[in-house]
Amino acid sequence: MTIVSKFHTLYLIRKAIGPTLFAFLSLLFLYQGFSLNNFFQIKISIFLFLVCISFSIINLKSIYKLVIEESSIVKISIFYGVKKYIALSSIKASHLDYIQGVATEAGQINPGYYECVLILENDKKLIISPEKFKNYSEIIKAISHNRTKLNNLQGSS
Repeated sequence: MTIVSKFHTLYLIRKAIGPTLFAFLSLLFLYQGFSLNNFFQIKISIFLFLVCISFSIINLKSIYKLVIEESSIVKISIFYGVKKYIALSSIKASHLDYIQGVATEAGQINPGYYECVLILENDKKLIISPEKFKNYSEIIKAISHNRTKLNNLQGSS
């Protein structure tokens, strides 16, 4: 059974639209600087725009989709479209980390959540978070089920 991750819409908005909006505002500031012939404002605007573009690219590069297959996890970069295959047999360990919720002036919106951390053979980590993926529970169950099935097959041979 193949499971494909589904993004939370707010996660994508936070990752992509925030820096893009800030870049747009810096362009407006730049336009105003040109209309007023204010050289200092033009330099600041160009700097802010470049910083915004850099943050946008960094944010977009960190977004990935997961495809859970029978014997592997495919991590697909949304920005580059590059596929990285992670064999389920290369997962050394897994654990849950508790992420504390954020308190605001109106009160705490989310008390917190658990994210799954997969420790791979090359000491890299793959973090699967319910903040990113709508079908987080389904992804975790599929990984656990496929790992157990793979271990049983390896144990019986």
